[in-house]
Amino acid sequence: GALPPYGIANVSVDHVPVMTGLPAGRMRGQAHGYTAFFTECFLDELAHAAKREPLSYRMEMLSGDLRLAQCLQRAASLANWGGGHDASGQGLACHRIGEGCIAVIVTARRDEAGVRVEKISAAVDIGRIVNLDIARQQVEGGLIFGLGLAVGSSTAYIDGLPEGGRFSALSVPQLANTPPIEIEFVDSKGVPADPGELGVVTIGPAIANALFSATGARFRRLPLLEEVE
Repeated sequence: GALPPYGIANVSVDHVPVMTGLPAGRMRGQAHGYTAFFTECFLDELAHAAKREPLSYRMEMLSGDLRLAQCLQRAASLANWGGGHDASGQGLACHRIGEGCIAVIVTARRDEAGVRVEKISAAVDIGRIVNLDIARQQVEGGLIFGLGLAVGSSTAYIDGLPEGGRFSALSVPQLANTPPIEIEFVDSKGVPADPGELGVVTIGPAIANALFSATGARFRRLPLLEEVE
């Protein structure tokens, strides 16, 4: 993925290739799936360390990306963003993939049954929208797919073969535990962008930041099964 959209004066990038010896295919979201996670979680930690409100902290650093800043403002309005304070359980994340922008705010909690996401609000700018219904389906589907990844939907492998032979064994989110999803699209005449991966990569860090608001603990690993402090 590209560098984060924030106006950081000095940037150094180190690339360390690692050979795992295991064959791997492409995950939906590709490299953005983890770069969005550590960038947006780290920005949240920086805001907390600076005793700043997470949304305004990002807004100040997005002076060069007005489209992403607008998505943040719209998502905040949609979700009735309260600043992520006072154990509200609200968390936010934003990301850009090419010409596509998204900001996501979730309300989440953690109890004996695991991570529970209660609401998802998203503002999306994908330029000119050719088919609004399909665009909405792609973003909603991406958010739900990313929600499943964030809370550990997967399968075990034995001798290189998946243990679960049925889709139902993957622990993907079901309708019964899928929260209400609100999506607002920015009216734009820009170049159409792919909506299919934006939700996938942004929901994870939004949930992690929401869990910090709810619990005071940081979740720095995916899936979000164990806090680190």
